[in-house]
Amino acid sequence: EPLLVAGKWSEAETQLTAAVAADAKDDNARFALGTVQALQAFEGLVQGLYRYGLDPEWRTSLPMIRLPIPENPKPTPLTNADFRQLVSDFAAQLAKAEKTLAPIKSPEVKLPLAIGTYRIDIDGDGIAGDSESFWGIFGATIGAPIGEEEAKGFVIAFDAGDVHWLRGYSHLLQAFCDFFLAHDTQNLHDRTAQFFFPAAKVKYPVPLAEGDDLWDSIADGIAVAQPGTLPFGIIESAGVDFRTVDDEQIAEAVVMCKVVDLPAKGE
Repeated sequence: EPLLVAGKWSEAETQLTAAVAADAKDDNARFALGTVQALQAFEGLVQGLYRYGLDPEWRTSLPMIRLPIPENPKPTPLTNADFRQLVSDFAAQLAKAEKTLAPIKSPEVKLPLAIGTYRIDIDGDGIAGDSESFWGIFGATIGAPIGEEEAKGFVIAFDAGDVHWLRGYSHLLQAFCDFFLAHDTQNLHDRTAQFFFPAAKVKYPVPLAEGDDLWDSIADGIAVAQPGTLPFGIIESAGVDFRTVDDEQIAEAVVMCKVVDLPAKGE
């Protein structure tokens, strides 16, 4: 457990792997190993999102990554291949954890964890600081700081039911990853990656909205996406430029809500 408090997940995995190898029937050690491997998958994903500079505006909006990932001042420009590799590595690590957990049979298996005190290295600098503890992350996410003593006193005893839950959740996340990887995502990357990773390498770069401009862009997108609800006759008589769009452009508008200004009429 001291290794987990220090955020040394690889060392913890090495120790637990040795324990399972020494006694393959030790389901408690196997449960601990599978849990560590699953959390390593999570750490690797978060490090990747930080490395490529995920826009902090999305950290409370996207499923499964509602995390206080700090802004990276010098992100690595993201390519389509980079993101596919990040997703693939995440899926592979989850599969590794699920394979470790699968042989557990004992209904008496139990794993008490003071999980709030554990840390992950979010920015990949090799040091898991206080702000990178699970309680620190949770507190920042909900906007309510949680004290160290409170974190130490919060212990969860995971049991056999949690083994099945973790295996099932791993399968679910792998399915999302497999679905994404089954498609040719180059065009998707070129048209949308910049909205999530501003430094991404894309074929079709666009100026991005900042701050309150984001909501103006969203409003513009909604107006353009709903031509049937606008009194075009009145608008046109007032000399206001407008344009209509087809279904494909409407779909793109949902994602491209961070464009600063829509193209002028005729562009």
